[in-house]
Amino acid sequence: SFLWLTVLVFTQPQFSGSFLVGRPDHHSLVMALLIVQLAWLYAYFDRRAGFRWTCAAGVAAGLQMITSVEALVSVLVVAAALAFGWLFCRQRTLATLTVYLLACVLTMAGWLVLTQPQDFFHLAYDRISIVHIVALTCGGIAIAALAAADARGWFEGRMIRSAAALTLAVALSGSVTALWFPDFFRGPWPHLDPVVMTWHRKINELQPLLPTDWSSTAQFFAQLTAPLLSIPLILSRVRKGSQPFLLPSLIGLVVFGAIALFQMRWSAEVQAATLLPWTLTTRQIMRSPRALRIGQSALPLRAFALGGALLLQMVPAELARARPTAFAGSGACSWKAASESLQAMRLRNEIILTSLWRGPEILWRTSLRVIGGPYEIAPALSDTMSFEKGDERNARRIIEQRSVNFVLVCDAEDTGDFVDRLRRGSAPGWLQPVGLPGSPAGFRLYRVN
Repeated sequence: SFLWLTVLVFTQPQFSGSFLVGRPDHHSLVMALLIVQLAWLYAYFDRRAGFRWTCAAGVAAGLQMITSVEALVSVLVVAAALAFGWLFCRQRTLATLTVYLLACVLTMAGWLVLTQPQDFFHLAYDRISIVHIVALTCGGIAIAALAAADARGWFEGRMIRSAAALTLAVALSGSVTALWFPDFFRGPWPHLDPVVMTWHRKINELQPLLPTDWSSTAQFFAQLTAPLLSIPLILSRVRKGSQPFLLPSLIGLVVFGAIALFQMRWSAEVQAATLLPWTLTTRQIMRSPRALRIGQSALPLRAFALGGALLLQMVPAELARARPTAFAGSGACSWKAASESLQAMRLRNEIILTSLWRGPEILWRTSLRVIGGPYEIAPALSDTMSFEKGDERNARRIIEQRSVNFVLVCDAEDTGDFVDRLRRGSAPGWLQPVGLPGSPAGFRLYRVN
């Protein structure tokens, strides 16, 4: 079953794409930490994980928050799974949730103390700050109070009282957070620089997954077919109470799935949360005794059913590949080859200006520095886009301000008024063409005079 689950990972495009070999990116760390928490939840609801694993899961949640503040959604999914486990499955999960939140808060606070002690009380929403520490601490205190009351038997056999107390605890902690930090519930993005917001509109994985035309419909089914096909099994097992460990999958599907309709990249979390029930669903198909009887012979239908279930996702995935992506290009440029050529030049600590999308690749494979990467750093985004699309005078100003040593462009990918000149080889006198070792196809390298 585990081997089959591993195979099915590669049928989930957004989830498996987080772990592409040779693609240095923070998404792989975020997804790995989410998997750790899901694995702990499954084991916990199956009564195979105790206090130490709860602490480890809380630390993983804190590290995920440190990596990307949007991991707050993952923390809320875990919290909701444990809270509903207490409310509907009558399991003693509130103390566990308290420990989980405490470990998460301590991890974040420790990170801020070690790395940014001078900014510990600085308010920020697009990265972890005292805002998120206070918000999760308020939630932890409210849950701890519920756990103490539950330990005294106040909620024994009283579903309505339990639901009312849980609602009150959530409302109180949310109200305190909103009172101190009224912008908290606007999320991280409304506080971003307008330059970053403009850049976001150019990224396909940040666009809605809600099907509105043929292309978006293909993308919708490419990302969510497996989660949708897993719903009957999840609902059946959770409703019967035979497998409460699928409760996290149900909540993850609802929460992550709703957000994915507005931003496609959240489909990776949906696929991660439903990977186990999708595995169980396909196993059930493979064990089905249903057959087509022709006379005395019986033709098992399980192979056709399994193939059809897999094709329902794989066919739309192939159709969706034709949709332009943020990495659009003819494919003529091999950035790995270009990075290896730059490394062969033995350049160290020089600054190179190139496509934002390729910054991490160059940082990973060379000793060069870059202006920016595909991250929400407004000055880097602004300068790179201004260099690409502005005129020569503007490009020279950015080169001087940033102390740039080299400029690298790809004939197939870079676009913009000034970059178009460089692609044609019509560079100003202050940019000197330089040959790349091995002459990787489609690239032009210029040295700043």
